[in-house]
Amino acid sequence: MAPTVHRPLSDDGMHKRLGEDFDESQAQKVLDGLLTRLGSEISKGDDRRVRLGR
Repeated sequence: MAPTVHRPLSDDGMHKRLGEDFDESQAQKVLDGLLTRLGSEISKGDDRRVRLGR
Protein backbone atom coordinates (compact mmCIF):
# COMPACT_ATOMS: atom_id res chain seq x y z
CA MET A 1 0.00 0.00 0.00
CA ALA A 2 1.32 3.45 -0.86
CA PRO A 3 0.03 6.83 0.36
CA THR A 4 -1.64 9.09 -2.19
CA VAL A 5 -1.33 12.21 -0.04
CA HIS A 6 1.63 13.46 1.95
CA ARG A 7 1.00 16.20 4.49
CA PRO A 8 3.85 17.17 6.84
CA LEU A 9 2.38 17.86 10.28
CA SER A 10 4.86 20.70 10.72
CA ASP A 11 2.83 22.59 8.06
CA ASP A 12 0.03 22.71 10.66
CA GLY A 13 2.29 23.85 13.49
CA MET A 14 2.93 20.40 14.98
CA HIS A 15 6.61 20.03 15.86
CA LYS A 16 8.51 17.20 17.50
CA ARG A 17 10.19 18.32 20.71
CA LEU A 18 12.32 15.91 22.68
CA GLY A 19 11.27 15.43 26.28
CA GLU A 20 7.86 17.10 25.88
CA ASP A 21 4.52 15.41 26.35
CA PHE A 22 1.99 14.93 23.58
CA ASP A 23 -0.42 17.90 23.32
CA GLU A 24 -3.90 16.43 22.86
CA SER A 25 -5.63 19.73 22.00
CA GLN A 26 -3.06 20.61 19.34
CA ALA A 27 -3.32 17.12 17.86
CA GLN A 28 -7.12 17.43 17.72
CA LYS A 29 -6.84 20.77 15.88
CA VAL A 30 -4.43 19.24 13.35
CA LEU A 31 -6.72 16.22 12.84
CA ASP A 32 -9.77 18.45 12.38
CA GLY A 33 -7.90 20.50 9.77
CA LEU A 34 -6.76 17.38 7.90
CA LEU A 35 -10.28 15.94 7.86
CA THR A 36 -11.69 19.25 6.61
CA ARG A 37 -9.16 19.41 3.76
CA LEU A 38 -9.76 15.78 2.82
CA GLY A 39 -13.51 16.37 2.83
CA SER A 40 -13.03 19.36 0.51
CA GLU A 41 -10.95 17.27 -1.90
CA ILE A 42 -13.61 14.57 -1.96
CA SER A 43 -16.43 17.07 -2.55
CA LYS A 44 -14.45 18.60 -5.46
CA GLY A 45 -14.59 15.23 -7.18
CA ASP A 46 -11.09 14.06 -6.38
CA ASP A 47 -11.14 10.43 -7.55
CA ARG A 48 -8.65 9.16 -4.94
CA ARG A 49 -10.24 6.84 -2.41
CA VAL A 50 -9.97 8.39 1.01
CA ARG A 51 -11.39 6.96 4.23
CA LEU A 52 -12.31 9.54 6.84
CA GLY A 53 -12.64 8.43 10.41
CA ARG A 54 -11.60 8.86 13.98
